[in-house]
Amino acid sequence: MRRMAAGWIAGLALISTPMISAPCLAQDQDFISARQVVDDLHSPDAPAQKIGKATIVLTWQAFMTAEAALIARKADMLFCPAPDAQVSDQQLADGVETMIGADTRLSDMPVSTAMLLYLEKQYPCTDDAKKKLQAGG
Repeated sequence: MRRMAAGWIAGLALISTPMISAPCLAQDQDFISARQVVDDLHSPDAPAQKIGKATIVLTWQAFMTAEAALIARKADMLFCPAPDAQVSDQQLADGVETMIGADTRLSDMPVSTAMLLYLEKQYPCTDDAKKKLQAGG
């Protein structure tokens, strides 16, 4: 069930990304890699930076939509931030970059994979965290 949900969320995150950067198109990929997003975020080119940020934001929104559905179904969640957690775009971008640094194989995988691994590490689903989320705080 957890793997199915992770696949569904990764697919949702990719579908929700409205733009694909030129290097992604040139490589004939059907996803935006974690490395490409990090490169876009650090690019001197303002449009590339906007694409990188939009990709981070939309991937996060897809994960939060999926988490809400899992909570409503009382299913296992993928990650468990505190209900009042404030997760910034910069924190997510830094998290993706940290995961790439820790495992370079993630560079060529979808950004959603690196982000999910970061979120699982940052916000593990302990029994206490699950209870708080299911109770809404």
